Amino acid sequence: MKLQQQIPAIENWCRRWRISINAQKSTLLLIRRKRRKTPGNSKIILFGQEVPQVSRATYLGVTLNEQLKWTDHVNKVRGKAFAAFNSLKPLLGKFSTLDLRRKRLVYLTTIRPIISYASPAWSTMSVKDVNKLQVVQNKVLRAMTNANMYVSNVTLHHDLQLPSIKEHLHKQNR
Repeated sequence: MKLQQQIPAIENWCRRWRISINAQKSTLLLIRRKRRKTPGNSKIILFGQEVPQVSRATYLGVTLNEQLKWTDHVNKVRGKAFAAFNSLKPLLGKFSTLDLRRKRLVYLTTIRPIISYASPAWSTMSVKDVNKLQVVQNKVLRAMTNANMYVSNVTLHHDLQLPSIKEHLHKQNR
């Protein structure tokens, strides 16, 4: 059934339970296949107001797009993680007086939760997107240890006893 045909039932239910929905704060995100065009009559009128249609929406911190690709979400997460790292550079950088164990703890309690927030929802992301998140972790670990470019990322992860982002997300989403 078309969504607009169900709107009167939704409106009646909202009135019955005294729930108000603000159509201006709501969005319509049509999930579609890659090559299919969006239908021209995809307007939704709720309580006399048109619900705006969008190509991406954020819900509880997770960004969805109309093709259920996670690139937009990953880019936002990368930005947040790098911002957190930059604000913590005095604690995590090479001039920090913290020992490596405490730096690791700061990373695990501040930056990695940003990276893995709501990961069960977006666990179907592409390898390319997982690699983008791995780059964030690699840069933070390299800065924490003051390692030069000749130290491999595998060695960094092994020495700090940290799994890769792919392994961490897989374990978290079991």
